[in-house]
Amino acid sequence: AGMDCHKREILEPLCVLLSPAPAALAKDGDPRFDGKTWEEVVEDFNARLGIGERNAAYGYRNTVTGEEHFFNADQYMVSASMYKVPLNMIVAEKVYEGDISFDTLIGGLSYRQLQEGSIIHSDNDFARVLWMYVGSGVYRSYRRVIAPLMGEDADTVDPQFYVNNYFTPRQMIHCLNELYTNAERYPGVIECMKQAEPTEYFRRSENRYEIAHKHGFWEDATPH
Repeated sequence: AGMDCHKREILEPLCVLLSPAPAALAKDGDPRFDGKTWEEVVEDFNARLGIGERNAAYGYRNTVTGEEHFFNADQYMVSASMYKVPLNMIVAEKVYEGDISFDTLIGGLSYRQLQEGSIIHSDNDFARVLWMYVGSGVYRSYRRVIAPLMGEDADTVDPQFYVNNYFTPRQMIHCLNELYTNAERYPGVIECMKQAEPTEYFRRSENRYEIAHKHGFWEDATPH
């Protein structure tokens, strides 16, 4: 979006590439990336899209090798609807622990309905029911509960963590790695992410592997 616009639209996808074979990834070269370092790829990408130091932040983790790379790793950004992933991880873990079931009613709806609605359809009202449940009606309390999922101590995390739904790339990658590594503790989350926008975003150009993703969309109406 041009910086002279009066509305900025930001699309922030979040994904886990499921079970890629290292050999398969190695043999399918991409001229945009072949022979380039992470820094060179990022520099080209940022230049092409006009991205600067203050208006973007993102991270990458190779689930096969553990390699991680970041751009503005610790810069807090509005996560839009991506917060619905760690939110659902907290509640889904209660299913895993046997504290609730998918049929348990929360705010008059079953958790299965709330999970599918908030992840697959990105329903904000369903997500509100869930964070009210997790935080006993207090937004800051809900954020304290999810802090460990983001690799943070609720008592020492930067105060920005408690503003709106801000997260950093490092926190999001930590959360996704936990989801990928211990998927059984968060039943239904990856399955719902695989059903969200099945032909858009990462899935639009990648059909060799299963992809679990969640996008976020935010509109800022202030002048730029």
